[in-house]
Formats: sequence, C-alpha cells, structure tokens
Amino acid sequence: MSNVVLNQAGYRHGLSLIRQGKVNKTASWSFSAEDANAILGNPPTWNQYRQWFLGHDTSANPETKEAWKYPYGKNGEVYRSGLIAIRQRAAQQGERDIFEAAGRLLELIDTKKQQAKALTLKAENVPGEILLLPFGKVETLEGTYTVDEQATAMILSIFREMGNDIVIDYEHQTLKDVQAPAAGWIKDLYVGDDGIYGRVEWTDQAKQYISKKEYRYLSPVVWVDKEGRAVYLQSVALTNLPATKNARPLINKQGRGDMKKILELLGIEKEEEIPEAIKALKQKAEAVKIPVEITQALDLKENATVSEVKASILALKQSKVVNDDLAKRVKELEEKLLAKETQELVEMALKQGKITPAQKEWAQEYARKDPEGFKVYIQKAPQKVPVGEGFAKIVKTSSDGIDDITLMIAKQMEISACDIKKYALRQKEG
Repeated sequence: MSNVVLNQAGYRHGLSLIRQGKVNKTASWSFSAEDANAILGNPPTWNQYRQWFLGHDTSANPETKEAWKYPYGKNGEVYRSGLIAIRQRAAQQGERDIFEAAGRLLELIDTKKQQAKALTLKAENVPGEILLLPFGKVETLEGTYTVDEQATAMILSIFREMGNDIVIDYEHQTLKDVQAPAAGWIKDLYVGDDGIYGRVEWTDQAKQYISKKEYRYLSPVVWVDKEGRAVYLQSVALTNLPATKNARPLINKQGRGDMKKILELLGIEKEEEIPEAIKALKQKAEAVKIPVEITQALDLKENATVSEVKASILALKQSKVVNDDLAKRVKELEEKLLAKETQELVEMALKQGKITPAQKEWAQEYARKDPEGFKVYIQKAPQKVPVGEGFAKIVKTSSDGIDDITLMIAKQMEISACDIKKYALRQKEG
C-alpha cells in the first residue's frame, strides 16, 4: 500500500490561488531543483514548501523534500499543465485521492467564470457556496466531533464513491417517516480555508425562505467513528434550532445587500477574499503615506511601508551613536599620540642642543601644531648649547665668582686664581 496521501494543506492553498486568479494556463510544466529551492527559501521554510504539493509521503521526514510529492505550481501561480501532469502520474501510481483532487482544481480553473455566474443567484442573494463542516472540534448538543485532514479525506472519498448529490431538507424530515421535500441539493464538496464547503442548488421555495430570513441555519447529519472523527456527511437540514453550537448563519445580520456593496468596493467576488483584500489595502495605504523623497533618502523602494521607514531611521540613529562614540575615541587616541610625539621631538631638540631650556615651551607649541615642520627645524638649526653625552652641561662658578672654564685656562697659562681675582677687580674698578 502506498504511503502517499492527499496533502490537504497543498490542496487548500491551490484552491485559494485559483480563486484569486493566480493561474498560469499557457506555460508548459517543469519543476526543477532550482524551483524547489526557490519555494523552500534560505533558511528553509517547510510550512511554505509543503503548500505547493498535492502529495504527502507519510513515511518520510516532513522536513525533507522526499516527503512532498506532486508539485502543481511555482512563482506564485497554479500551473494548469502541472495539474494535468499530476493527473497522468497519479493515475499510473493508483493515487486516487490525488488524481481526483487535481481534477477538481482543473475543473475550477476551466469553469471558474461559469461557476461564478451560476452561483450568483438573482435578486435573492442566497449563498450558492456554504460552509458545512468547519475544521477542528465541532461542539453540538449531542457531543463533540472532529474535522481534520483524515476526516476530510474520508468524507470527500465517500461522497465521490456514492456519486449522489446530498439532500438539504427542512428540519431533518428525511430522517423521519414523513413527506420530506428537498430544499436544495449539494452538488459538490470542496475543501476551503476553514472547512468543508458545499456547492448548492436551491429550490425556489428554499430561496424565498432564506432570503426572507425565515430559515437561518444549516444542521448537518454526520456519522462519527469511535475516535470522534467525522467520516460521512449523510444530509443537511434548514433549521432555526441547530444542534451545532456557534453555527454560522446562512445570511449574516447585516444583510446580503450590504455585503454585496462591500464586495464591490473591495473589487472582489467572494466573502472569503475579504481578509486578503483588506490586507492589500492596508499595505497600499501605508506605502502612500511615505513621500518619495524620504524613501529615496533612506535608500528604500517607493512602496516602502511605515514600518520599513521606521526601521531604517532607527538603524541610522543607532549607527550615528556608534559612529559618534568611535569618532570620540579616535580623537582621544590621536591627541595622546600627538602629545607623545611632541614630547619626544622637544626632548630630541634639547638633547641635540638645538634649543635652550628657555625655549622648551615655544618648541612644544611649535611641535604640536606642525610636527613635520619642527622636525625640519631640528635638522637645520645650529647647535646653541654645548652638549656631552647627550645633555647640555651647565658651567659652574666658584665662590670667588670665577667659573670653571676660566680657572682651567688660567692654570694652563700658570696664572693663579689670586692674580685673576686681582685683575678682575682692577678691571671692575677701572
């Protein structure tokens, strides 16, 4: 037995795309490894990936490509040629549910306009497509049952195998031993975004009841297995006392006329498309609020949203804080290096005797403002102070007022210190 079953998420996604008109009817079908990688994304998003396949191999890891079979589209579109290829391959492999699911999608593509006209019922505005069984836990006065992927597959499979329309009667009269005229017939079942829907052909009498709000709710008769899962939809009834809790009314409280105006304003045909239409309007409104000059200055696209603009401005602010702090630190380092270089240049000038200690303050100012110019000055300036071992020596003077150099010269000339003193005194007195 094959482990490949119908992927309900992929099927529902295909239905949604077709209803939005995102269909490629002309291109030939191919699906390469590059196409798969483009859908998967980087990092991989498996929930997004699986929506583009009608088959699920339950024996494989769901976060691998091997788990998802029968791709039907790419580039945001359902490919008609892709569905035809799925039909051919599924028939060869004996995958009946996938074969028929692809057929229903093809039928919806090929007859979408005709169906839309047929399901828009004259002035009564009676719905031609109705939610029969919502996904999840369904609470009723008699208990709770579940509608999940397995339940959906079983209900659709039995409906196709029986080959009969499902009756909609009044107050479940079909279940009683009384005359039970039909209010309508469910001609087809399909999977919607939030549950199992039926395409209905109403009788004229039922249209009048519904349009006048004399009947408000539907009440399905469902068979449930031991696990509490719905497996078979036997019939449906028009009623005002539904057993299902929080049942959805056939015509909502605001009236179909108001809803028709809303659909016209949004430029759509079905209520199911309202959330996407509102989302698109919000995105468009956000983009219009941003002047082109601002988006260009921030290097954003012209249709950028308010959130994108805010994010860009915040990033610029953070970048400015970082840059200002970095600039401050660089400036501090530069000042420290300049101070160190200035000190080294002045000390070198002193060691070489190119400046006197009295010129130190001037030299520091010169070296700080123009280090390269001061270096040239040191090279070309004459030696002003005698130096020894790298330092200028200070000439010492004795207590008699005679310096060491004078004494050294007098000694070589055999002149005594006393004679020098007398001669110096005479010179002073003269």
